[in-house]
Amino acid sequence: MLIIPGATAYLLTDRFGRMLVLAPTISALCAIIGLYFTYYLDTASGGMVVLVQGTALAMAYLFSPRHGLIVTRLASQRRKLAPA
Repeated sequence: MLIIPGATAYLLTDRFGRMLVLAPTISALCAIIGLYFTYYLDTASGGMVVLVQGTALAMAYLFSPRHGLIVTRLASQRRKLAPA
């Protein structure tokens, strides 16, 4: 619950000031969503919050604008297909 929101914010922005705002926001949203799922699925709260944070990190890893896996693959394919 300490590292994942910061890593997620790092993937989404390169500015430190924005990262300081984004990381606690991500953490709070994941905690609320995780507790919501805990209530309705009758599961452990800590594990569900971390699972939601891990999902947020995975989504940021795939779709972030600069460091995202899908974005970088599409950009490299465009460079290969571009006429020289």
